[in-house]
Parts: sequence; C-alpha cells; structure tokens
Amino acid sequence: MTSQPTPGLRAKLLGPVRLWAGDREVTLGSPLPRAVIAMLAMRTSTVVSREELIDGVWGENPPATVEGSLYTYISSLRKALEPDRGRRESSGLLVSEGAGYRLLLAPADLDVVEFNRLRDHAEHQLAAGDAAGALRSIDEGLSLWQGEAFSGVTGPYAQSQRNRLGELRVVARELRSEAALANGQHTTAVADIAGLVHEYPIRERP
Repeated sequence: MTSQPTPGLRAKLLGPVRLWAGDREVTLGSPLPRAVIAMLAMRTSTVVSREELIDGVWGENPPATVEGSLYTYISSLRKALEPDRGRRESSGLLVSEGAGYRLLLAPADLDVVEFNRLRDHAEHQLAAGDAAGALRSIDEGLSLWQGEAFSGVTGPYAQSQRNRLGELRVVARELRSEAALANGQHTTAVADIAGLVHEYPIRERP
C-alpha cells in the first residue's frame, strides 16, 4: 500500500530550505541533511533511491562512509519531523519504500510548485488579454522567493536546481514587465526592464 501525503507538511525551497510539520518549523541541521530533505521535497511524486540521493548530495566522489552518513541523516530528519514518535514506530512523514525514501509532502504544499502554477497562470492570463490579472498572479508568484533557491544547500542536485529555478525567476520577471506594459504601467515596466538589462546585459528579451 502506497503512503499518502500528510496534511500540514509544508516546504520552502525558494530561499533557505525550510520545512514545517503543522505550525512547527522543523530543525533540519547542517547543509547535508538540508540537501537530503530538499531533494526529497522536490521529488514527492516518486521514491528517491539511496543511490540517487548519494549522487545528488555528495556527487561523483562520495566518502567511503557515505551510506552510513545517509542513514544517520535520514534518522535525524525523522526524529526532527516527529519528535514524539516511539523508537519502534515507523515514520509517518519520511517513509522507506523499496531501496529509497519518500517525503510525504503534497505537491501543493511546496513553494516551487506554487510558483510554477502562478507563472503558468499569468502567461495564460496575459495571452487572453487579462494584463491586470497576469500582473497580480506573477507578483504573487515572485513574492514566494526569499532569496536564492536552495540557499545554503550544497551538492550537484541543489546547484542544478538553483540554476534552473533562477532562470525561471528571471523569465517570470520578464513576464511581469510585459504584463505591466500591457496594463499601462509604463514607468514601472521601464524600471523593471532597466533592472533586468543591468543584471543580465546579454539577455535578448529585455
């Protein structure tokens, strides 16, 4: 029987990696366990194998003790997620499935998923002629960012996601400028575009 996502578990990756169980923020510890939980949060629809976690967190040259380290991090994360769980009780939030692990986080409770939803919605609104609605949606999506994605997290998986999501953030900012122009907010749009040109002088769209 496949475990289902648990209501009340929320994760933020668009900035420092943070996780909540209900109203309580979970203490995630050092960058390595944060990298583990971030990778699991991004892959909620699938089981992440131990090999994938090792490759994503430690890269091509992991230490000889890497399997023991991963087990230790999973155990500490489970304890942080469910501090009242008995020693012999199975975790209800970070489960073992086959040769890997799965964080029981609903996709809608991950800020990355919400940002992508709002960005896509804004694109459709702008294409349909609703510039004001598009501007509201993209502003809501951009407000989810609290700094650089996966901030403070190490490893090749985190870096690849940081690059990918950073590009999507720039695309969203470009879309905001388009929506502002279409909505008659020319001064705001010009200021936004000037900022993009200054930060990314070789990007063609701005």
